Amino acid sequence: MLEIIKNKTLFPDSDLIKMVKRENNSKRNYLLVNSNQGKHVPVDPENISYLFGMLAGELKKSVDTEKVLFIGFAETATAVAASVASHYKNCPFVHTTREKFDDRTPVAVFSEEHSHATEQVLYCDDWEDLVKGIRHIVFIDDEVTTGKTVLNFIEALKRYDDLPFGIKYTVCSIVNGMSAATEEQFRKNEVDLCWLVKIKAEPDSNETYTCNPKTIKRTSEYELTEKRISGKVDPRTGVKSKDYKKACSVLAKEIVNQLGPLKGLKAAVIGTEECMYPAIMTAQAFVKQKVASVVTHSTTRSPIVPDTSKNYPLVSRYRVDSFYEKDRRTFIYNSDQTEYDIVVVVTDSEKEDYDFTSFANAFALSKKFVLIRWVK
Repeated sequence: MLEIIKNKTLFPDSDLIKMVKRENNSKRNYLLVNSNQGKHVPVDPENISYLFGMLAGELKKSVDTEKVLFIGFAETATAVAASVASHYKNCPFVHTTREKFDDRTPVAVFSEEHSHATEQVLYCDDWEDLVKGIRHIVFIDDEVTTGKTVLNFIEALKRYDDLPFGIKYTVCSIVNGMSAATEEQFRKNEVDLCWLVKIKAEPDSNETYTCNPKTIKRTSEYELTEKRISGKVDPRTGVKSKDYKKACSVLAKEIVNQLGPLKGLKAAVIGTEECMYPAIMTAQAFVKQKVASVVTHSTTRSPIVPDTSKNYPLVSRYRVDSFYEKDRRTFIYNSDQTEYDIVVVVTDSEKEDYDFTSFANAFALSKKFVLIRWVK
């Protein structure tokens, strides 16, 4: 059962938040999917820009534009966090990750208890410099329900003596599904809340769902071109929000330049797991090239059960090889619903021995692919 209590956006309730079934998750058997976020559901990048801009505007009503540190949550909220942070005057921005960096020491490790991949890690190359003078930390997520992830994170950060005394905390999310008791707990902990959509969500049953998706088989060969573009900026290790947005914009322009004429084409721009924002920025650059249409979404670790029932947002699912780690389960949804003239994949993975076959098979109707590797 999903009830939208308040919607501050201009999107209709029926075209915004949907409840979907998690595969084999006894801790929480449902997941909320945002149709305009650019993660699970293919979407026009202009819808994403509007949604993220609305959230930034809502946050600016209560948070000053100076001395703010933005922390986004992997993997689903990496793009919304980057976008909201970019609306502020060059504030520091970092997002958590589920990737492992053997050559770095984490600032904090905490758990997302109900998730398919519970452990999240915060790295930062210059943490002491990053938090120096900071008066406010804003945590950005796509949706907050139990609030446990944020509270776990705050407790992990409080173990460090380098946080300034009296620092304020705000949780900023597109969707707020907290109960009244949970919101009261946050108020007692002096953690402010900012959101666009207030919901009440409860599963209709305690059933644990399994998945055996029907897939379309590829019947023709595909063409793959791989390009490497330098200038990568990695928000997993701490960046300035303006620098990251500029780097993504430069990347998008270079992709457009290297691809040549796009006018009149049906295009899809796909991000990989935590690398969402560069793909969204690239899709926005495609709009200016007068394409016939362009959508963007990303691969994800989230195992969701597809369903062809009316109004259910995810009708197909493909398991694709991860661009980051062999044998990791990653998925993409609704990729076989359209025949695209060109599918552009934007990844910050530098893993060279990637077999593109599973990814191409997920886009069974499309033939032309370009893999963009964003490198240092």
